[in-house]
Amino acid sequence: MNDFCSKDIFKKGTSKETHQMITGQLPPINGGYIWNGRGLSLLLTIIEYLVYMRESRNIEINYGKIVRLMELKNIRKLLIS
Repeated sequence: MNDFCSKDIFKKGTSKETHQMITGQLPPINGGYIWNGRGLSLLLTIIEYLVYMRESRNIEINYGKIVRLMELKNIRKLLIS
């Protein structure tokens, strides 16, 4: 099984480990470094939030949940809740 699909990282991994696993799967960029950096920072913030929620409220983390939370409308819902 590919590490990218491994559920162990989502169950036990730190936010940094999860972020590194996902960013390690991304293709190299050719320009747009500022936006890439901002996107990666947003990704780390979302993963940190999810890891906190996993530890404090026992929610399940998976790749699909991370992708859904990257959408602006879902970030807004998080901020309001």
